[in-house]
Amino acid sequence: MPDYGTGAGGPDIISIGRDPDRPARCRVRQIPRRWRLLAAAALALSGGGIAAGLTTEGSGGHPGPAAVRPQRAQLPAIAPMLPGGPVRPKALPAARLVLGGDRLRLLSAPRLALTALGWADRLLGSAAPDPIGVRQIAQVTGGFVVLLAGGTPTGPAVGDVFLIPVADGAARAPRFLARANYLAVAPDHRDIWVEQAGPPAGQGPARSPTWLVDESSRRISPVFDLYQQHLLSATARGLLTQGASGEGAELISTVTGAPLRLAVPGDALVVGAGVGDVAWQPPSCPVACPLHITSLHDGRSTLIALPPASAPDSYADPNVFDQAGEHIALVLDTLNRQHYPTSSHVYVADIGRRRLIRLPGGPIPLSMAPLGSGDPAGNPLVVSIRWTAGGSGLWIVASDGVNFQAAYWPGTGPLRVLPAQAGAVYMFALAPG
Repeated sequence: MPDYGTGAGGPDIISIGRDPDRPARCRVRQIPRRWRLLAAAALALSGGGIAAGLTTEGSGGHPGPAAVRPQRAQLPAIAPMLPGGPVRPKALPAARLVLGGDRLRLLSAPRLALTALGWADRLLGSAAPDPIGVRQIAQVTGGFVVLLAGGTPTGPAVGDVFLIPVADGAARAPRFLARANYLAVAPDHRDIWVEQAGPPAGQGPARSPTWLVDESSRRISPVFDLYQQHLLSATARGLLTQGASGEGAELISTVTGAPLRLAVPGDALVVGAGVGDVAWQPPSCPVACPLHITSLHDGRSTLIALPPASAPDSYADPNVFDQAGEHIALVLDTLNRQHYPTSSHVYVADIGRRRLIRLPGGPIPLSMAPLGSGDPAGNPLVVSIRWTAGGSGLWIVASDGVNFQAAYWPGTGPLRVLPAQAGAVYMFALAPG
């Protein structure tokens, strides 16, 4: 495991002020982070994004029609979104990134081949106002699972969960698993929890049935009711859920369905969840709140100080722990005096040492492309992070809703940045192998 510490000098921190040429976007903490991502994805699917022109190579199917919704003209050049110089393919490890956004694609390294999954193209991008989009992606043993669903003002509609096996560098035929709004991979990385979330309070029954399925779609657990709670993560102690407000968390037993003791305040802002830990912040501290890492086993908490004038990014894909639960990678916004974000950085927190390191390179800009609807702030830049299988390196993908860019950081040295490409990517997973 690389040493993520920065020595006696403390974290590598730079605070910057507001860019007067780029209007800031307000940080809206009361809306759940996942739903902001869904809203951004729906924008791209309904006309805010550009479909990339791709070729398929042994991926199981041919891409659908090139135009299924109004599209803007291609930008004359794709500006970089991530700091760092171009990388030679030989400097990258072997990996397959499953990219979800306006389309479902596989990016293979080090060859950098981009492959469209044709079967998904035929399902995605149906007509507005409820376009079908990629809502969640997660790695499982032997492949990955994906949730394809429409969107509503309060979250995703009920959609289809598919298992996509990956073998010999290619995605095989998809396997339907369940109808659901949310999914979470079990700690064994093989079975999948699915939830059919009920409507908001006062709008109908809100049982939110939740159950565990195996890779053949067979239900292998009782059906539990979450009652207005939404599935966040499947941990070693139970199901971690969150209320409709996007704040607070509950732990639900996977044996009885009853609530379990959780040493996290009921109104906490959950930043990330691992197999045995949950990361959160107190809601009463708007800027530079300490990050609490609470063990789900014994309730003990570790506090990690964040840089001045910073807060977890509102639009970032959920921040993630490494497999050992020793580090968490997170995207932090730099805020101006009005508490508006001006740029972002990717950080790694060493939990045991209570240290924070900022990844090399300059800041990630707030936005790169206009919405085309009169909003001068443009699209929010969504940054997703995933740990490599060994837990020592990070893959990072940033997207402005029109284009995306990927990068790899091995744990030391500079960020290895790939060329920017056309297409909206709001989440990704690493395919096994």
